[in-house]
This record gives sequence, C-alpha cells and structure tokens, in this order.
Amino acid sequence: MVRHYVRKTSRGAGGNWSMENMRLAIAAVKAKTCSKNKAAADFGVPEPTLRRYLAKEEHQFPVSSGRFRPVFNSEKEKALVDYLLELSNRFFGMTTEQVRRLAFEFAERNGVRHTFDRNLRMAGVDWLASFRERHKSLLALRSPEMTSLGRIQGFNEAQTHQFFSLLRDLYKKHNFLPSRIYNVDETGVPTVPTKLPRVFSAKGAKRVAKVVSSERGKTVTLICNMNAVGNFVPPAFVFPRKNMRYEFLDSAPTESIGFAQKTGWMTQELFPQYLEHFVKHTHASVDDPVLLVLDNHSSHLSIAAIDYCRQHGVVMLTLPPHSSHMMQPLDVTFFGPFKTYYSQACDNWMVNHPGRPITECQTGFLVKQAYDRAATVGIAVKGFQETGIWPYNPSVFTATHFAPSLASDRPQQPARAESGDCGTVNPATPTTLESPPGM
Repeated sequence: MVRHYVRKTSRGAGGNWSMENMRLAIAAVKAKTCSKNKAAADFGVPEPTLRRYLAKEEHQFPVSSGRFRPVFNSEKEKALVDYLLELSNRFFGMTTEQVRRLAFEFAERNGVRHTFDRNLRMAGVDWLASFRERHKSLLALRSPEMTSLGRIQGFNEAQTHQFFSLLRDLYKKHNFLPSRIYNVDETGVPTVPTKLPRVFSAKGAKRVAKVVSSERGKTVTLICNMNAVGNFVPPAFVFPRKNMRYEFLDSAPTESIGFAQKTGWMTQELFPQYLEHFVKHTHASVDDPVLLVLDNHSSHLSIAAIDYCRQHGVVMLTLPPHSSHMMQPLDVTFFGPFKTYYSQACDNWMVNHPGRPITECQTGFLVKQAYDRAATVGIAVKGFQETGIWPYNPSVFTATHFAPSLASDRPQQPARAESGDCGTVNPATPTTLESPPGM
C-alpha cells in the first residue's frame, strides 16, 4: 500500500515562503547586491535555508528538509520523463515494474544515493507513486493498443513520402475536386460484438457479466466508401454462406448490396462486382474520373479490377502497406464510432429480444442503426483532413509519428517493380493503378 506523508509543520518549501522567493534571494546574493541576512529578510525566506541552498554546488529545486528527500534531482528526473515519453512515442512504453527497474539502474549508473531494494533491484512503489504525482501533467498510465510489428515498420517516412508524391502527380493531372476523391475499405461485423457497453453493478463485485448471442458468432464483411466532402456510397455486405439471401438486406442501409462467399471475406472475384456498384453511384467515367484510395490487399489488385477501373474512369491509388491505421480516412475517423454504435445496437436488440441470438438475418438492421449515426459529413471530412489526402498536406505527419519505425529501421533496398499490361504494380510500395507505362 502506498503511504502518503502529511506535513506536520509549515517549515520548509510550501510553508511560509515560496520557492520563487528563494530563487530571487539566491540571485540577489550571487549578484552581490545584498548580504545573506538582508536577502532573507527582503524576500521572506529562512536565513539558514538560504545558506544551505547557497552552499550547494548545483542548485536543484526543490530541496527537501528533513528525512524525505527526492532520490533524483530535477535534471535527472526530467531525463527519466523524456526517456519514458520517447519510448512511448516509439510504441515501446514501459510498465510500472519496468519503470521501477529502470529507476534502480539509473541511480546505480549515476552514483545516486538511494534506498531502493538491492535484492529485487528495483525502486519501491512509494517512489513510483511520488514520481507519477510530480509529473502527472506529462505522464499517465494508459492501456495500450496492440500494434503489430508490420504496422510499425510499414508506416515510415520514405513510404509516406512516395505516397504523397504519387497523390500530388494525380492531382496535377486530373484536377480532382474533393467530391471526386473516395476511400474504400472493409471491416468485420460480428454477430457477437467484441466490445460491450459499461453497465451498473454492485460495488466490489469481482465478476460482471452481460448476455450476448453465443460464445462465438459469424463475421460479415462490410465494405464502406466515402468521399472528401462527406458523401457515402451505400455499403456492401459479404455474408459467410454459399448462396445469397436478399431478405438479409430488407432493413439494411438504403441501396445496400450483398454478396455470398464461403469465408465471408472480400475476394478478387467479388471486388470487380463491388466496383460496378461504386461506379453506379459515383457516375465515374473516362471524361469525369474519380480517385479511389484503398489499401493494397491482394483482393483489390486483380487484372479484372484494374481493367474495369481503366474502362470506367476510376483511378486507384494504394496506400503504403501496413499504414492504414494512420493514412486511411475510414480507419482514422469512421470505423471507431461505427463499431461503438454497432455494439450498442446489438446490446439493445438482445435486451428487446430475450432468448434469441443475433444471426445474419439481423445484421443488416443492426448495421443500419450504427451506420446512420456514424456516416456524417463531419466524420468523413475530418478523415481526409487528418490523413493529409484532402486538403493535400504531405506535412500532416511529423517526426514523432514516424518514431516507431526507427526502432526497426534498415537501409532501404531498391524495389523491383513488376511491369506488364496492367501498369506498374509493386505490392511493397504505394501504387497508382491508372494506365500502362508510356501512356
């Protein structure tokens, strides 16, 4: 249990004098404008304390009186804080136990006197609690989001620069209006939501449960598409079944379409069919093309899909691999609130239909409840702004955003592009799928 010391007297810093007055008194004595006694009287600080501060070679504030003294001075504590923040920026944030071990090693290497446990080789919980309290404006204990090594390596400055270079060239060539700039992506919609809303329960209860459809459900793929002015293309569903049942779409968002696929995933055979749906609603043509930003999943890069896009004025620009969490507008602003609203809709349905599980029959209705709330102009516009796609802003990502990739940085090898009648396509780099080389 962490102990909290309560000051018993007003003696010392925080009592009848302020640390700022002490600094002014020290400055006056060092400037030889007055004696120590006069400085103590003029600035209202204790004369013995002023002499003790002046006797130190390095004036580190605050200096505690009595037996409670900080282990590290302010300079070394700042170094600790900066190191923890740098690790967090690189996605290698430290746990409380790791920080305690770090403090012990830091003290040992710098010859700092301490009372840390030498058997466990770590600082105590009291020191950690005080350290957190002193720096609560900079440090917070948070639950991290799992981020794969692929994402850490994929989102780097070189790949991002190449993407924005291709994007700039397309803007110059086609003069796309924001209403002609779209982003498409898929997400899984489970019949058993993985995120539940918080509920009231008895205080101190060790276990709080909430009813769901079943232990494990099915996942339906939902394809969403929005543009830079806030318009949304009606979504598409991929149901995990052999034959499509169109009554699944009776209560789905207006003009939605559905496909049946055994695994419930998007495939190279289904994506051209989705593109037909996309062209129908955007009226894309060779004379009035649209830009479609998407990830470079293999299902998007079939010859059939590329040929269809060329014939109907759809210019495809792929994002760098493993960078969608930072550069895909739908991932950045839309899918988060959508999944929250979807979980709430599932929970409401279970309350209103006790004893009945959620199946694919209810998926369209539940998606509509969430989609109508999340598909707003503000969310769409903000997604394109925060990723720098529109308005065009290649400086939207700073060195801090690229810091995680530095931990696995390696000399870049020349990429080998595979060329053919499909244009230049290299899955390892951002790609524009528009026309064959030389045209």
